[in-house]
Amino acid sequence: MVGAIPIAWESNLLPAFNIQYTNAYGGAAPSHAAASYDAAMILAQAAIMAGSGTGSDIKTTIPNVGSDYTGISGNIDFDDHGNTPGMMYDLFRVEVDGGGQDFDARYEEMGFWGPAEGISAQCRDNARAMKIGLLSPQTGIHSPYATGEENSVQLGVELLNINQRGLCFSLVIADTESTESGAATAMQTLVDMGVVGVIGPHSTEEALGALPIAETNQIPIISYGAFADEAMEEAWEDCGVACTPQDYGYLWRVAPGQSHHVSALSALISSDGYSNVAILHDDGIDHTAIGTGLATELGTTCSTQSFAEAQTDYSSEITSLSNCDAVVILAGVTDGAAILAEIHNQGLEIAMIAGHGMGDIALLTAVSDMAHMEGLKGVRMGIDHDVAEYDHPLKYVYDMNYHSALPSYAGWAGDATLILGTAVSLADVNSDITGQRVNEMGIPSAADNYAVSSGEITLSTSTGFTSHSNMDIYEWGADGEFTEIGRWRADIGLIVFES
Repeated sequence: MVGAIPIAWESNLLPAFNIQYTNAYGGAAPSHAAASYDAAMILAQAAIMAGSGTGSDIKTTIPNVGSDYTGISGNIDFDDHGNTPGMMYDLFRVEVDGGGQDFDARYEEMGFWGPAEGISAQCRDNARAMKIGLLSPQTGIHSPYATGEENSVQLGVELLNINQRGLCFSLVIADTESTESGAATAMQTLVDMGVVGVIGPHSTEEALGALPIAETNQIPIISYGAFADEAMEEAWEDCGVACTPQDYGYLWRVAPGQSHHVSALSALISSDGYSNVAILHDDGIDHTAIGTGLATELGTTCSTQSFAEAQTDYSSEITSLSNCDAVVILAGVTDGAAILAEIHNQGLEIAMIAGHGMGDIALLTAVSDMAHMEGLKGVRMGIDHDVAEYDHPLKYVYDMNYHSALPSYAGWAGDATLILGTAVSLADVNSDITGQRVNEMGIPSAADNYAVSSGEITLSTSTGFTSHSNMDIYEWGADGEFTEIGRWRADIGLIVFES
């Protein structure tokens, strides 16, 4: 059995209260006595302040009384929803061996939860320490996504430690600098720190940099980005349908690959009736692969242009779009925001369609004017709500822990973390866990219809690809409002929601 109980608040008034309670009632005060007393006193003082016995009058004064109120049970400070954010709960587990009157019950605290601080784990004293690494783009072109990815992986670590009590996971992070060479250095840093597996990286360039170090040291990587297939194919080139565990690649991917992005974008373009479409993509491997694939899928385009990542002047690229009816922008939020600004500055009336990178809340802070985003539609990795067990709980807990909406890569990074942590546990042989066993035994076993926040994930043991094909169709409003307006899935195609 698992559950939660309020953590006892302590105040210098509590000991005297307990003595008075015992004197009055002949027994020790129960767990809720102090809080019940505080509730009664707040209500009484609110009635006195209101000078009325009418409920509506008393209601208006309760927030004033319950503001930094020094109570028997602790300090009470009501928020806008009438809660006390400072309240914390113990998360506990009870296990029972035996039955009837011959049994042994064990109680343990697994962690803590509170409305203000969210969830955190408490490992067992005898749990074995286990390090998970994260290749994070803390600097460079992909840095706007780093915080969300790091937060979600850390949240995944907390959930692993609450549920897998024999191991105590910790997270170590290395900066890839958003480059291939930076990722190679970061991967070696994580290996030297003794990680058993790695989450990330964000892009295919970074994956190509990290892969040789992963293979040499037999440390598996589970990526939540790297949409292009280049790194995956390199990792799995010695594998196939009859692949043996010893030949498995050391790079796995929980995110849908380039072909699904292409198909979803093509379906959206066709649904909206555009026939003279331009493609504007950065020269990174991921967006180049999607842009090239989309141009092939469409057959003809108004124009297909690439630009250098972190470019500052897009005037010529946008000027050349004057005869197009739509433009597909495949870029991160920094470049994407600059492109949107240039379209606005030139007064170009053109439909705007974007990829996954611009379907992130980081775009809100990247744009110089949120009005530039109005009408921007796009395709990003999506949620299969029918089988996603942790979709809504993840958004709720992420907001509590980090006081932010869930970024676009975050759910996938968290899912990768849960798969890796479960794989580590499954690969435990005689209390000896190695990266090789995690790769050969743990990941295939864990990632078999694994129900996580994005749906059910199965990772192929011949390609490392995910079975997941869901893509969400999104739209931005002029006020920065983000709306999911449809979905695409390989087996059902495009579905646009009724407005």
